[in-house]
Amino acid sequence: LPLVLQGLARLRAATLAVDDISFDDLKARVEPLLPQGGPWAGLARELLGTKKLAANDYQAAGEYFDGIITDDAAPPSVKQRATMFLALVKSSTPKAN
Repeated sequence: LPLVLQGLARLRAATLAVDDISFDDLKARVEPLLPQGGPWAGLARELLGTKKLAANDYQAAGEYFDGIITDDAAPPSVKQRATMFLALVKSSTPKAN
């Protein structure tokens, strides 16, 4: 298979398993897809960010969503979702007194 299709298969398999595996296992599965500018980097970061968001780890989730927004190669639709997720993260993060 061409590399781009191998990446898609890796991302799809991780997406199907996301609810049944730990964050560390998920990250290990999508790690090869994460370099900025890669065709699946935005979607892989989104998957990791939503996993952290579900675990109430807002700081880590925000870092993944920021990574999408700053990636010039991320598709506009993925950037738009990342912007919405980032707004959710910011509204859910406890404020310091």
